[in-house]
Order: sequence, then structure tokens, then C-alpha cells
Amino acid sequence: MYMNKMGLAVLLLTCCCSGAQETKAPQLKVRVLLDKTVYVKNENVMVRVDLTNISSTTLCFPKPIRECALSTNGSVVTTGEPAVQSRRLEIWSCLGPVHYPSTSPREEIKSTWVILPPGASYDAGVAEALVELRKTGRWRLVTSYDLPTITAEETKSLQTAAQGLGCALPDNYVEAAPNFITVISSAKN
Repeated sequence: MYMNKMGLAVLLLTCCCSGAQETKAPQLKVRVLLDKTVYVKNENVMVRVDLTNISSTTLCFPKPIRECALSTNGSVVTTGEPAVQSRRLEIWSCLGPVHYPSTSPREEIKSTWVILPPGASYDAGVAEALVELRKTGRWRLVTSYDLPTITAEETKSLQTAAQGLGCALPDNYVEAAPNFITVISSAKN
């Protein structure tokens, strides 16, 4: 197996409905796999993420981008910070392909989205965490999943198309419980 250390987090999803916050049962479980827990300063951190549908409804969502957080496309990214910091130090931006909804939401969902039945998992693949390990010590890695940011009209259109295909859109943003790694100054021989 590629990864030998694993963090497992159940994500509690929330939904905003008519301005009121309503807590829902978890829909997705995110499994975060790290290839190790000790890294050398400035080393790249590779992370594998699996999304598992733990709801009783088939979910559908765009295949998430792993390289960066793009609100126009939807993404699964891992960021990091020294564990003793109160705010994130790493700030990333990226340029990538921009998602433009097709004229047929039904065809878009059928051809390019992940359709995830209850109990099934989607391997979001391996990607580099969006973090530069510039300091030694303990680091916190946070993995988040976010759908594309679209208008209310586009959301309604996609929800209708999804229902016609027997699936539902998950909520927009979820964040897994953090994983922790240790950063050392140099590799021991």
C-alpha cells in the first residue's frame, strides 16, 4: 500500500437554510493518508484523500481539484501551519482550469461528476499538501472539501438535475479533523 499512516475524520456537514443554521447527520467521511509522520524541513508532504458517502442517499459532486483551492471548480486541499500558531501561515493561490457550467446540468453531472452511492468511496488521489515546512516542530495539517461557488439559480438547476439522476448535492464546505506531523531540521543517517 502506498500510504502507511492514516488519519480518519468524520465530517459533520452543516447547511444554511433560509438564514438559519441547521446541523445535519454526517454525509461524507474523509480518510486522509500520509506516507509518514516525520518530515525534513522544506520537504514536500504528499497526501491521499478518500471521500466515503456515509449517508443513505446517493451523492453527486464535481471531481474536486487537488492542487489548489479554486472556488470556481471545487476542491479537496490540505493546508498546514505550525501547531503552536493561532492562524495559518501558508497562503496559496493558483491558476487552474476554470469550471463553466455546461448548458445541460444533467449531462454535466452524468459525464464529469462523481456519483457516489451510499457506502461507496471516491479516491480523490494523491496531491502535495499546500504547505511549506519552513519551521521545525509539530505541524497541524487540515484537509477541507469545498464544492464550486455558484449562484442560487445555478444551484437550483443542478439540484433539480441531480434529483432527476437519483442523487443529491452534498453541502458546500467541510473540514476534517487535523492530522499532525513533526518537522525536523535534517534527515538522520
